[in-house]
Amino acid sequence: MNKSSSELKSMAKGALLGQYGTPILAYLIIFAVSFVLNLLLLRLFPYYGLGSLGSILSYFLCSLIMELLLSLLTVGLQILLLNMARGYSGNVGDVFFAFRNQPDKIILYQLCMVGIFLLCMLPSLAVLVLTAAYS
Repeated sequence: MNKSSSELKSMAKGALLGQYGTPILAYLIIFAVSFVLNLLLLRLFPYYGLGSLGSILSYFLCSLIMELLLSLLTVGLQILLLNMARGYSGNVGDVFFAFRNQPDKIILYQLCMVGIFLLCMLPSLAVLVLTAAYS
């Protein structure tokens, strides 16, 4: 049942054979959405405008919403690649799979990951907030 890495690699190549356009287009869609959202975020919160505590929290909230959206798209990409690996025909519409099928579970998982990240980063966030508050 265990397969060597070369066998797995050849199976993956066989699953993608002649179907390279679909995953590339899916990656391009996710890249374009990410690029536009990052440009919007930079336009709303220029680097020099992050001085006050309110703008830091606003930036964090907008960034969190953007990451939740991108995580839904990334799950869709993984579904697309998994379907192709299983031998099913891939469809670019699979990128939006998570929006149609229980997005609340993915968002809840992502929020838990953000909570764990915040717990780990609490000391540095406290320094950032205190520095912004006293400047």
